[in-house]
Amino acid sequence: MDSASLTRIQTKRNILALQLSETASFGYLFSIPVMIDYVDRYTAGGEEVYFFLATLMNIVGIVFALFLGAYSDLFKRKNMMIIGACLRFLGWTIFALFPGYWMFLSGFILHVIAHSCTKSSACLYETMQAAGQAGAYRRTEKSLHAIPQYILMFGFPLSGFLYTIAGYWPFVMNAVFCLFSIVLLCYYTEAPRLKPDHGSVLKLIKDVLVYLRTRRSLRWLTLYGGLTLGMGYMIIFLVQAGFYAAGGSVLLFSMIMPFFYLLRAISAQHSDFFFRGETHNKANIRGLTIITLGLGAALLFAGMAPNLYLYIAFVFIYMAFHGMMNPAFNFVYNDALSSDMRATAFAAKVIVMRLSAICLNVMAGCFFLWIGAQETVSLFGGLFFTLSLGLIWLYARNLSQRG
Repeated sequence: MDSASLTRIQTKRNILALQLSETASFGYLFSIPVMIDYVDRYTAGGEEVYFFLATLMNIVGIVFALFLGAYSDLFKRKNMMIIGACLRFLGWTIFALFPGYWMFLSGFILHVIAHSCTKSSACLYETMQAAGQAGAYRRTEKSLHAIPQYILMFGFPLSGFLYTIAGYWPFVMNAVFCLFSIVLLCYYTEAPRLKPDHGSVLKLIKDVLVYLRTRRSLRWLTLYGGLTLGMGYMIIFLVQAGFYAAGGSVLLFSMIMPFFYLLRAISAQHSDFFFRGETHNKANIRGLTIITLGLGAALLFAGMAPNLYLYIAFVFIYMAFHGMMNPAFNFVYNDALSSDMRATAFAAKVIVMRLSAICLNVMAGCFFLWIGAQETVSLFGGLFFTLSLGLIWLYARNLSQRG
């Protein structure tokens, strides 16, 4: 691959397009503060209905992760990202204009398909390699995760305010933002890369299974990444339900959310803080362990908080560590992968993430009904703490055996 096959202007334009695309693909975008209440308002059940809808969404997501993972790398990433942005636009339009259980499910499915089309981190890595700026990858990866947080922190208060006027306005905001991302992605310049040889879903499944069986040094890391992503996609709504149970309101949550995401943005820009050390592997293990301890402990104590103020304080701590998680994991993962293996590795991670999300959303919905929202937050903190540290230990043991 030519080390400088992208010009400086093309590189900057790609980075801007990826930052906007990453923001548009960020969970539920500006509707995050209102999603639980909106689903509750237009369905026959209570807040727990969201978790069961999310479970069905992730079941569908496994199928599309396999299908799109098999074919997306054979076609231009640019085209796949544009398709994903268009599907998001359609999904938000459905949420705004046709609220109801089955239409919510349709919108969720469109979003999960769109998520499978988007590989911002992989595109960024390839862009920096093609521009001859591989040394700047980590710094740019951090900004890729920080910029969405800054954008969202300004959108959340407006979203909460507009929601008090009419419930559909936050979803209209999302749809308009997706239109902007579509325009910018049209100017994205594809970076040269190696293409995998899998061209079917069955071949990808075989490649994923072989990858998990033979790549022992990355097997446990892939499972860890899938688990943390699956937890991250659903936990904000569990935290939100706990916030309401502790005495908060939709408007107050939408006003506090910008500060949550400001903290996430700042921590994302310092996500390599715990990874500076003696050797590469030791630094990776230490960094992942510290971040995992922080995430699990913050959730555990948030669920035990006796009042709303302490609950908010522990959620702030959770957000600080959560901001570090995705870029930190991508540092380790992208550095260890060649471009022809990246699609298979990320497909494996997404499948694990979807499977984790299915289990976690079913558990969240059930425990929400049985023991209450705050208690469920605490339970999930302990669960995340135990499973993630176990996977890190297996990853570290495998590295030590190889060494």
